[in-house]
Amino acid sequence: MLKVNASALDPTLQAALDKKQRQINEIVDFAQQVKAAEALWASKPKAAFLQIRAELAALCGGLLRCHYCEDSQADEIEHIWPKKFYPRKTFAWQNYLFVCGPCNGSHKRDNWAVIDSEGKLQEVKELDVLDCEPALAAAFIDPRCEDPCLYLGLEAEVGIYFELAEAATSAWQRAHYTANVLKLNRDFLIRARRNAYRDYLSNAQDYLIAKGTDAVQAQREMQRLKERHHPSVWAEIKRMAQAGEAHHDIFEAAPELWDV
Repeated sequence: MLKVNASALDPTLQAALDKKQRQINEIVDFAQQVKAAEALWASKPKAAFLQIRAELAALCGGLLRCHYCEDSQADEIEHIWPKKFYPRKTFAWQNYLFVCGPCNGSHKRDNWAVIDSEGKLQEVKELDVLDCEPALAAAFIDPRCEDPCLYLGLEAEVGIYFELAEAATSAWQRAHYTANVLKLNRDFLIRARRNAYRDYLSNAQDYLIAKGTDAVQAQREMQRLKERHHPSVWAEIKRMAQAGEAHHDIFEAAPELWDV
């Protein structure tokens, strides 16, 4: 899972979101805000959201891959901060991700937790838990405003995500909670990342061979690199090269690959 670097939304689309959000924010009672959020989301403007879906799709890695698992096709708009608990974020552009159905409907759903003032993780089940919403830090890592790579490491050759921080710290709890909610270490995802690791390196070598002999083929190999699943694996390969751990020869021979 990688940080999503998104630009500001088109002013017309942003205005459409703001208009809907004001209808929720004007309601005083929290429970009524939640009901309004559900109703307004169900009747959201189709034309505007077709464009918003296109904007989100453009942010996906590979060939329209889910931002969470990076394996399946993204086809649903996900509220990172669930509207069930955060109705004031229902129509917030920065609260959207494009993800696959299983990640959205089977894993993430409305699962949410916060870190309390004592640094303990609390699962959020009831609305009244969030009475002091601004004072509670999210346990789930938000890839729209945070870099998940600061919390979750990836053993690319093995295909497994792990917590970077020391056990029991807030950072460790956040990494552990996020990986557990999204089931990032499901067996098939581990295998897929292992395959992606080998495929990325093979693809990069093919690019290096073609670079000096066949410009057209080199362009094809570059495009394949950009379209592969599991871009987090490629990000880890680059990190390893930058740290001098492995694969630095690839980027010495082709510095342009840093930009892929």
